[in-house]
Amino acid sequence: MQKTCKNCKKDFEIEQEDLNFYEKMKSPSPNYCPGCRMARRLCFRNERTLYKRTCSKSGKPIISIYPENTLFPVYDQHIWWGDEWEGLDYGQGYDLSRPFFDQWLELRNKVPRISMLNINSVNSDYCQNAEDMKNCYLIFAAQKNEDCMYGRLVYRSKFAI
Repeated sequence: MQKTCKNCKKDFEIEQEDLNFYEKMKSPSPNYCPGCRMARRLCFRNERTLYKRTCSKSGKPIISIYPENTLFPVYDQHIWWGDEWEGLDYGQGYDLSRPFFDQWLELRNKVPRISMLNINSVNSDYCQNAEDMKNCYLIFAAQKNEDCMYGRLVYRSKFAI
């Protein structure tokens, strides 16, 4: 079956096996091409945009992967890993009379999230999803780097730009 993507307007094909699956699951066939569907699934994953915001626990300014106007609390990574809050306090019972995803969304918007993941780093405040960084700036998804700037998936490098 040929369809036109609602987003990028490119034609894409849906195989008969896929149509059988959608019918079995009582789900409509997709209106977006595989590339646009992947982009929509991953759009929530922020890896390289940083925001200045306030820590929801301490009130201090922090750097975060979440903007100030998020619906959920965001804690500075040192507070999030620390003992100032208890994750078990956010537990809640499951109500069989209510839809699962409504309850999941309530829980998701109540539990604090870590501002960013930057473990064991020195003078590398603007690095996200990083570990063991020293004097690095805007490095993402990286480990064990020193004196590096502007990179992604950088590993064991020195003086790299």
